[in-house]
Amino acid sequence: MKHRSFAGWLIAFAACVFLMMMPVFADEYGYYDENGNYIEYDYFEDEEDDSSSGESQPETEFIPEEYYDPIQTNEITGWPQGPMIQAAAGIVMDLDTGTVLYSKNAEKAYYPASITKIVTAMVALKYGNLDDVITCTEEVYNLEEDASNLAYQPGEKVTMRDALYGLMLHSANELGIAIAVHMAGSVPAFADMMNAEAEALGCVNTHFSNPHGLHSDDHYTCAKDMALLSREAYKIDVFRQIIRTTESSIAPTEKTEETRYFLNHHKMIQKDSDYYQEWCTGGKTGFTSSAWNTLVTFGERDGLRLVCVVLHENGASRSYEETTALLEYGFDNFHHVDMLQNLTAPTFYELIDYDLPDAGMTWYSSSKMEQKTMRVVRGGIITKPAFSVNEDMISARPLGSDGTIEYYYEGWKLGSGQVSFTPLPTGITMPYEQERDMDAILKNTEQQRRVRQVQKTYYRAKETVINFVTDKYEIARTYVEENTMTVILAGAFVLLVFILLLVIVILRCTKDYRIQRRRKIEERQRRRNEEEIERMSALEIEEELREAMKKDQQD
Repeated sequence: MKHRSFAGWLIAFAACVFLMMMPVFADEYGYYDENGNYIEYDYFEDEEDDSSSGESQPETEFIPEEYYDPIQTNEITGWPQGPMIQAAAGIVMDLDTGTVLYSKNAEKAYYPASITKIVTAMVALKYGNLDDVITCTEEVYNLEEDASNLAYQPGEKVTMRDALYGLMLHSANELGIAIAVHMAGSVPAFADMMNAEAEALGCVNTHFSNPHGLHSDDHYTCAKDMALLSREAYKIDVFRQIIRTTESSIAPTEKTEETRYFLNHHKMIQKDSDYYQEWCTGGKTGFTSSAWNTLVTFGERDGLRLVCVVLHENGASRSYEETTALLEYGFDNFHHVDMLQNLTAPTFYELIDYDLPDAGMTWYSSSKMEQKTMRVVRGGIITKPAFSVNEDMISARPLGSDGTIEYYYEGWKLGSGQVSFTPLPTGITMPYEQERDMDAILKNTEQQRRVRQVQKTYYRAKETVINFVTDKYEIARTYVEENTMTVILAGAFVLLVFILLLVIVILRCTKDYRIQRRRKIEERQRRRNEEEIERMSALEIEEELREAMKKDQQD
């Protein structure tokens, strides 16, 4: 009996110890808390860009605070409402017009991770040679542990073409270093080339310190700048060919006997992927623990060519899902519009600002001077909302005397264009073709001055026409901005007057209608009475009259 009691106490003690130690029992999937509940670890979904192992990176389940940040394009009156995203920053840009269709924190700086390699490839393609043979240096070992690579060694050779495929598809970080050292002599010197390209494109919140995107505090960009850089890279045929390639390989070298095979990490271009999209033409993935997931994606559909950038995204799968939603938002809600328009051009009379002909100018025909001096055409392609914005809601702003203009809706740029000037034959000629002969004939100083003024007017035509076209717009826009309440009150007054007149017309028409209807009823009654009288005999009529007379006497 004592043995049983001792055994019972021993079992109870062991159970207590087990319960106390349960929180320290854990495996690779989770752990036990103090209440004995099994808690699973959260994970980021896998992203191979900066991890050679290909294992999943930890992903938190919480919704980032940036999810609730405002979407700038959603605040534009009449603009199609874009989806909310968990990515800290996102943008959708038209590759042809540069119009931003969607913008969330687009100018806020974040770490880009491996989408940096888009800029590396662009610089290499613009200033390098695809047939160059690159010899890897010791610097290919200057990588973080587990950084994605193709195991190139110092002294190993690779062509620029193969290096770019390995860089963009497999995200091989050591090949980014090899390209940088080959082209610029060092990584910092190549980073200077990258920064120069960014500055030339108007990037305002970007600084690169390496060609691969592994973490560095002074290596950052913003969604808008990355879209501008990606747009520039997409103009290069070879770049488009590389990023749309689903798989590739590099032949054995003197130091590696096996062929290196690799796939494009961007899953939206892989047909066997759950994230595949037929309209996707490639892109670049990225991940570091500081940058989280980043993604650049190109797409073409229904005549639109778009690029989407998401930064600081909460998981690779979410980056694909939100990118798909953003690009489909762009394809579904926007289209291109040709702004081709013939504008009013001045005559010679209007240009020189005084009446002709006069004394000394008899060779100028009045009818010829009243002809238009040139044909003025304003053009350009813009990207605008397909359903909520009409062409008459878009304003054009000249940028300078070169004829360049930009188109805006509610202060949001939709694209740019050009005003072209084509001289028209007026039939106006001088008595002599050469200026020196004209000077010999024209004795009157005032006459010479006027003739020379006519000669110079054509050179003032572009500036005059641009001012002629834009002055009215600027006056109207300024007046509306400065007198918004007056314009609203005037519009309300006109509307009230219109409504009052409409009510009066309706009432008048209704009264006339009632009068006409009553007359028609009386006319029909009269005709029925006449018809009844015609049907009655003389005796019946006489009898009816007697009855009526008796009734009157009784009354």
